[in-house]
Amino acid sequence: MGRIRDLIGRLMFPRRAKFVENLTNALVRSVQEIERFDASVKDLCVTWLAIGPQYYFGELFLKSQDWNKPFLQAFSKSDMINAQGCFHLTQGYYLRHLKQLIKQDSKYKRFSSGLLDRDIQSHMAFGNEISRAAEEFETSINSMACPEDFSMCYVEKVLSMQYPNETKRRACLSALWLEPRALLGLAIFTTETLKRTKDVGNRHGTNEAEPAEIFNDRAKIEHNHVNANREIIERQNIHETIKPEKKEQPASMVRESKCPGCGKAWRLNAFLYSISPFKCPVCGTKYTVTKQ
Repeated sequence: MGRIRDLIGRLMFPRRAKFVENLTNALVRSVQEIERFDASVKDLCVTWLAIGPQYYFGELFLKSQDWNKPFLQAFSKSDMINAQGCFHLTQGYYLRHLKQLIKQDSKYKRFSSGLLDRDIQSHMAFGNEISRAAEEFETSINSMACPEDFSMCYVEKVLSMQYPNETKRRACLSALWLEPRALLGLAIFTTETLKRTKDVGNRHGTNEAEPAEIFNDRAKIEHNHVNANREIIERQNIHETIKPEKKEQPASMVRESKCPGCGKAWRLNAFLYSISPFKCPVCGTKYTVTKQ
């Protein structure tokens, strides 16, 4: 049934299907590159430079929710090009936030920003692009004051890639700035998603399990948007509306998984379960990775 839906989706929305496929390929490639990172930052970077960016982009531009309809429509009307570039841009956005945490958060100071930079440059094919994007975000964000500007900085850069025509791009962005409910939703979504990414990343190097399902917990985020009618009250109480996550027992982060198509064995990080089915980079076979 899933294959039938996938086929229908490809026939009805070929541009979107191709974009999603390329976005997933960029994610898988990044995870494989991060596997060569120093052990002290490897799992941290899977969270901040792979799964976090993929989740953020997908929830904002690809999955229909009540609060993000203007963003979804803006993206669906665009050229839907350069999925790889969009992923690298999102990685740069997350890298900027990660570096800020390493500088400012006492729990993150155990990680080395210098080592992080060296691994990105040495092991990632597009490390220069990701680092440059992070620096550009840092420069842009430093000149902004309110959360809406902070989050829209990222949106504007993504849509600049998707709308080569300047007139259409300006019209699209002007329309988004006139959507106060969507702007509030974006601010809440960004705050909550980065907070969750921070919580997951902070568990690396400890005895706590890394809950991959934290990135699929859409219901709790949507609950905040449904109750966001009174903007000031909701923004102040947003953290109180979310129940604490249940802690899991420690589990292995890496498992062997053999492709049923070519027989190639892959060492897959547990976070890849969130993008199942996994696509074999060798033969292209898609298969479900099961927990053991």
